[in-house]
Amino acid sequence: MTETTFFYRTLSSSDFEKTGEERPLIPVRLKSQFRERSEWYDEKKAAWLLLDECKKPDGHLVEYADVPETPSIPAISGDGIAAPDNSLEIEDMDALQFSALLSHRLAVRRRCFDKKNFFDVANVKKDFAAARLVTDYDALTLELTFICFYRTKAKEKKNILEPEESPHFIERCLFFDMKNGAARCSNWDEAKGNALEVNMKRRFPFSSFAVEKKFPDFASALKMIDENLPPRPVALEARAALISLAENFTGISLRGRLEGVPEKNIIYSMLCQTLLPLEPELCEPLFGDIDGKRRIRFWPRRKDPLIYKRFCKKAKIKNSRIVRKCYLERPLSLLTYLAIKDAGFTDINLYNRVLLDQENSNLFDSVNKEALKKFSRFSIKRRGELCTMNTLLKKSGASIHFDREKKDGIEMFARYFKNIPETLKNDILQNGFTSFNHDALSNISYQVRNKKIVFTHTEEEMRLEDDISGYEFRLPKDSYELCEIGTSLHNCVASYADQVEEKECTIVYATKDGGYKLCIEVRGKNVYQERTDHNGRPDKDARAALNEWHRRHGLMVKE
Repeated sequence: MTETTFFYRTLSSSDFEKTGEERPLIPVRLKSQFRERSEWYDEKKAAWLLLDECKKPDGHLVEYADVPETPSIPAISGDGIAAPDNSLEIEDMDALQFSALLSHRLAVRRRCFDKKNFFDVANVKKDFAAARLVTDYDALTLELTFICFYRTKAKEKKNILEPEESPHFIERCLFFDMKNGAARCSNWDEAKGNALEVNMKRRFPFSSFAVEKKFPDFASALKMIDENLPPRPVALEARAALISLAENFTGISLRGRLEGVPEKNIIYSMLCQTLLPLEPELCEPLFGDIDGKRRIRFWPRRKDPLIYKRFCKKAKIKNSRIVRKCYLERPLSLLTYLAIKDAGFTDINLYNRVLLDQENSNLFDSVNKEALKKFSRFSIKRRGELCTMNTLLKKSGASIHFDREKKDGIEMFARYFKNIPETLKNDILQNGFTSFNHDALSNISYQVRNKKIVFTHTEEEMRLEDDISGYEFRLPKDSYELCEIGTSLHNCVASYADQVEEKECTIVYATKDGGYKLCIEVRGKNVYQERTDHNGRPDKDARAALNEWHRRHGLMVKE
């Protein structure tokens, strides 16, 4: 049994009228501030005619929205309206130039109107005029055809306010074969005007889908279809019909279970329903490629009711109630689970803590998997799973900025692991990827990636070196030592290497008992910064030494 349903866009609306009979389509251009009358297109006469309210043409009226055209700037002497500062006054123009200016301004207003009018209230192009849905319950196939206005490439028009293009239609089809697990599309590639022809077997190398003939790769066309977003009401009707086919194919009632599942895209969910009718949401973990590397070798049987359990067993995922819940809400949470597993965690409570919180999941989804694995396994070995997870999931008030620093910090920790001093490693394990630790890692990154700069100090600068109350005031010898100071004191002094070399400032550091204690910025006879660890203020003991140092060398504090 074959069932055919037609959908026709209501004039100047995002609604579609559902009917069982086919109607001819009549393009209409509606009256507006740029058009004095409403017109309809007579295909036989190939001309636009006045739309008479008393005598309408026989057929379904559908709005033809003009494509927004960007007007070219007229050539006006003295740079004209193209001048960024509008230096040319209207009085400086002759009659022809003034006329060109007014025409241009009118064309700009027309473009703004067309740009707004080109989409309906659902943000769908008005090019979608009608649709045809053909459901074959015997062959278990569904064909969804959108009848759209076909737009040729933009041409130069003599009058931008009255486009000369004649409207005509093109059919864009989506075809789903439930029995064979195949899908194809045609005429969505406007550049080529035909179906995408690649081997589906290459994209989905599963034995149950391996048919020895070429199928268009539906998945590769999804992005293109998204850019030409189809009407949602029509797509929902098609999805409901496809679920009916899946129920006929599997013999299992799926409607209530599938219709409530959130989907990023209706058309993509229809592809998933076709490939895996019993567990369509499993398509995302199977075909999803978050980090560009993960491929799970799993050969699903399309009518297998235990396919989800078999997948979890194959991927070594503990199929708990919470994991199943998270999977139904966000299918890619299965890949998040695998990222946690790869990082070395075994406590299921820590898995649930990540999966049930979207922010926590985002960290494991977005950070480089190898870097996360290296840091986590190093930390787990030293401090255990709970402390490591607390370090990774530590929150901050400036959430967005902090999360970016944390992600960068994890990746830098893995990349420059051999260059990180043991004290900084311990600090990161204890306090996490704070802004200070992020800066320290950035200093190490700078040191590794940049050429060593040897500083040459003047006699006046050398006189700043001194020993006071156990504090040894010294000048850094090169950029590498500057990085070492910044790493130890958790600040960004390494970024001052170029300024020190160019003699824009002098950096002085002070040590005591074998450790870095102070970092000072001097410009001439003025001191601009005096900082201790984590950009802190000097304590009473350090302040006394600094005051004596200022007095001896005639320095004035400008903080």
